[in-house]
Amino acid sequence: MELKHLTAFIAVAEKKSFIGAAVQLHLSQPAVSAQIQRLEEDVGVQLLDRNRRSVQLTKAGDSFLTGARATLARAEEA
Repeated sequence: MELKHLTAFIAVAEKKSFIGAAVQLHLSQPAVSAQIQRLEEDVGVQLLDRNRRSVQLTKAGDSFLTGARATLARAEEA
């Protein structure tokens, strides 16, 4: 798991959009999607329910979001 994966996850969770997160992060949408897929592989659980029109956090994703934010905050402090 990399900090950039957490950053991408938080952006998607907040924007509820891969495209919106990509714009915010100055990345392509496929790059953001790949980072989220890698993160989900690393943690072994689906974090987002996605379809063509919407993105929603799963229960695991909602719980993970709190930890991801805390981890990034600690990394920024360091």
